Amino acid sequence: MDIVNTHLLWAAFSGDYSLAMSGQRGSAGVILQTFSTTPGDIYTLSFDYANNPGGTGASMNVFVTGLGTLLSDNVSHSTSTFSDMDYSIFVQTFTADSTTATLKFSEVTNTGFGIVLDAVSVESASSTPEPSTAALLCTGLLALVFSSRRRSRPVRFPKASLMSQKFVI
Repeated sequence: MDIVNTHLLWAAFSGDYSLAMSGQRGSAGVILQTFSTTPGDIYTLSFDYANNPGGTGASMNVFVTGLGTLLSDNVSHSTSTFSDMDYSIFVQTFTADSTTATLKFSEVTNTGFGIVLDAVSVESASSTPEPSTAALLCTGLLALVFSSRRRSRPVRFPKASLMSQKFVI
């Protein structure tokens, strides 16, 4: 694997660096990271990928595991040039089944011209509000209830209503 500076070979999708999954020696690279999760919560994995423009195309396996396999996919790319990497965006969700999960990228191409990886992100997609957010929501709902109760009182007109007055035009 090689970390590639934008100013040397090709443009990164985001920032100044991208990761070439196959290094100069032509061996297929593997990279993994373990991170904390909450069982039952939904997470979104996203990343941008292209192929090393020195080759004709590349493939990579993507895995997320916890107690079992949470996500398993393969990505391929073959349209990159040195002037236009033509990055593709990968977005998938998975549900955590333990307190940790492991994200693993495994290069399939073994030519030295594999997948180029950039902007990897895992974010919680669960909609469980923080306690301060829930308190703010409750306060807003109470204000709406009191406001609507105040408005629902009957409107009282003075005894001499507009209907009893004569208008001359």
